[in-house]
Amino acid sequence: FPNHSILGEEDSDESETPCEDFLWVLDPLDGTTNFLNGLPVYAVSIGVLHRGWPLVGALFIPWPGPGGGFVLHCRRGRGCFAGEEPVAVYQSDEPANNRLVGLPGYFAHSTKFGRGLRGKAGEARTTGSIAYELAMTACGVLQYAVIGAPRMWDMAAGVLAVQEAGGAVMARLPGEKR
Repeated sequence: FPNHSILGEEDSDESETPCEDFLWVLDPLDGTTNFLNGLPVYAVSIGVLHRGWPLVGALFIPWPGPGGGFVLHCRRGRGCFAGEEPVAVYQSDEPANNRLVGLPGYFAHSTKFGRGLRGKAGEARTTGSIAYELAMTACGVLQYAVIGAPRMWDMAAGVLAVQEAGGAVMARLPGEKR
């Protein structure tokens, strides 16, 4: 696809050049420290955006069992699948205390939960990989994830996976009041 652009974490060219209609967003290893230390909590992420909107995504996720992992893949309007099996986000009217949630390490120290969530926000985990946490949210393993300071390559495939698995993705823009 010679008219497509590519953006990746390892790109050496940080210049701001206009991209074509299609942008491939690549992160060949999100969770590098985990990988280097033998912890199988990482993801390989490929997302394709069309005019700035996620169109397709694929994430390789290490997982116990045959093959050592699975590919989570999605296409806008077509659902999200782990291999051939459809996946869905965890469904509940409110967070459950005995379910896992993905939170940045600093989150518990800098955030106070209001009365409505106190004691039932879930069991916090910090994985070290945004793409992995989004994949686990899409698969219903995590009931939700809070992500701080992401980069495009961390999010492109995972955001679409969560949406296509029936979840919502919310963002707070810099400078926006809480």
